[in-house]
Amino acid sequence: MEITHYVPENSLLKPYIAGIYLLERYAGEAPERYLAFPGVHQFVTINREVICSAGNRQVAFCYQVNQPPTSLLVAGFGAPRLWSYQGPVQEWNICFKPLGLHHFLDSSLIDFESTPVQSDFTPFPDYAGHAEALYTLSDHIAQARFIEDYWASKLKAFKHAFLEELVSKILENNKEHRLNFSELARHFNISRHTLHTAFKRYVGTTPARFEKVHRFRNALAAYRLSGESVKLTHISGEAAYFDQSHMIRDFKSFTGFTPKDFYKKIATFPKGDINWAFV
Repeated sequence: MEITHYVPENSLLKPYIAGIYLLERYAGEAPERYLAFPGVHQFVTINREVICSAGNRQVAFCYQVNQPPTSLLVAGFGAPRLWSYQGPVQEWNICFKPLGLHHFLDSSLIDFESTPVQSDFTPFPDYAGHAEALYTLSDHIAQARFIEDYWASKLKAFKHAFLEELVSKILENNKEHRLNFSELARHFNISRHTLHTAFKRYVGTTPARFEKVHRFRNALAAYRLSGESVKLTHISGEAAYFDQSHMIRDFKSFTGFTPKDFYKKIATFPKGDINWAFV
């Protein structure tokens, strides 16, 4: 599988879209599988000529000639999901920053809490036509810009009284300054219940769960930047865990492995029949 990353060129989209990714597989390639773990971003995917089967724990794509494009919304903060591909694939992924989707959609992310992978995602009346037109273009750069133009045309005003600041505080948090959500509620002059209700409605999970997922992702980034020889105590500090045992508990809850065993899986990434990917 080849993965190409495109950075949005449209300045209006950059605050809301982190990137656009193209996943490609070709005829004759062996079937592939990978586990995707929770993250703080949401993804909208578009695939051509595939049959898609999506559940809470597994998403499978199988090539089917002349099948119309299919789209998914991936908006979950829960368990890992196994993704599998059989046959050629051209899959576009639009990666939205936290709260980013609300600058385009009217739906609340809490609507997708019970089904974190929503198949047959059709957010706009002209969306199916957009997906069809996308695959009439043969140049990938032109396709990426076509996706940008479409989402830019759907941009709408969205401003929340406190969520932008709250999300920023969580994303910028470090070990030296622990967040206290009761104190944050007082800072915004609201009740803690109001803070949690609004966060879950617009972000799709609780503030505590969001913070937990963010720390987990920071630990992955710290490992990848530091190299295989780095000590777990260093990673736990970089990722703002209380201590190493705190990181171990979180890793087990997200992956089923301790960090040490999990990182071994990353080191052997090209060799296993299940590839570990982070999307």
